Amino acid sequence: MNLNSFPSLRHLHVEDQLKLTSIDLAPASDRLLSMKIWNCKNLASINGLKTLRNAGYLWLGKTALDPDKVLADLPPNLRSASLADCGVRRDLALSERLRTGGYIEADYLTVPGNQYS
Repeated sequence: MNLNSFPSLRHLHVEDQLKLTSIDLAPASDRLLSMKIWNCKNLASINGLKTLRNAGYLWLGKTALDPDKVLADLPPNLRSASLADCGVRRDLALSERLRTGGYIEADYLTVPGNQYS
């Protein structure tokens, strides 16, 4: 998925897209404020995550993404983040790493636009 077709996109929410294997966020690096991705089990790469200058919220769950790579590529101004459904122990360890990194745990039910618009 390339975001060039969405010039005004500020909030990306993708669910249940089993054919989705990659997302290129680079075209939205100045605009994207939040991203929520759930149940895209074949999503294995997100290009441009680190370049999101204004993103404040990130929630990822049930993907093929490598959580360690995601953690290494978190955007610089991100405030709230969660990586879910990697297994109970792994989820707890990832949550702890995010907390110790200074991130607030992102809630799936949060409406990002209310906080990050």
